Amino acid sequence: MLSGLNDVPWEALTHAYGTATDVPDLLRALGDAERCREARARLDTDLVHEGTVVYPAAPHVVPFLAEVAADAAAEERDGVLRTLAGIAGAARITTGAWEGAGVVAACRTALARQLPVLLPLLDDLEEPVRLEAVGLLAELDHCRGACLPALQDRFAVEPTAQVRAAIVDATAELLLAGPGRPEEEAPGETDAVPAALGWLRGVAAAETGRAGAAASAALERVLAARESAAREGTARESAAGENEPREGEAPAPAGG
Repeated sequence: MLSGLNDVPWEALTHAYGTATDVPDLLRALGDAERCREARARLDTDLVHEGTVVYPAAPHVVPFLAEVAADAAAEERDGVLRTLAGIAGAARITTGAWEGAGVVAACRTALARQLPVLLPLLDDLEEPVRLEAVGLLAELDHCRGACLPALQDRFAVEPTAQVRAAIVDATAELLLAGPGRPEEEAPGETDAVPAALGWLRGVAAAETGRAGAAASAALERVLAARESAAREGTARESAAGENEPREGEAPAPAGG
């Protein structure tokens, strides 16, 4: 496990507390029953600051965390998935031009590359792992073309109410995310979004209990957000039309 760990130039990378030379030992400690919890807590605080800033070492850690989470013999697998979700969430929230924009893009790319490892965890034998896998996918807005169908497939066979409700909430979160960055758009996203909305309507209509209640609430949030976005779009188009010169009129001079 963790092959290639020594090939990463950790001494050239940083985290919240300095050079990332301690990261390999923390990753190895995830395989130690006595040290794994402390090691994971350290990684949480080293790689992400207050849920909004990711550090240069984070994208290099992603594939190793995914490998640990997928190892059925590893400790704290659900916790490792929460660490990944923390990285994904910070990379999702942090947008715009800032000095760490390259790190954000690298994190999102690293997470997308791990989908073949992460998606099968929806079918893991351990319920806590399935639950945290669902939570992680909810943060991968740039991968929703793959995540939405996978979540729906799992819902069809998932036996536990908690995970079923979490799948509904994750679906709503991905639908609320809006379109991803154009350079990240994956094949299938255009079809996956309307299909997921139709699926959510179906669950809200057909399911009872916790999943049905979650679906009804989620559908209400999604539809309200879409209606608000449509109103804002109409208002922008109207404002733009008002600012265009009428036929035969000269454009207004700059500055009024």
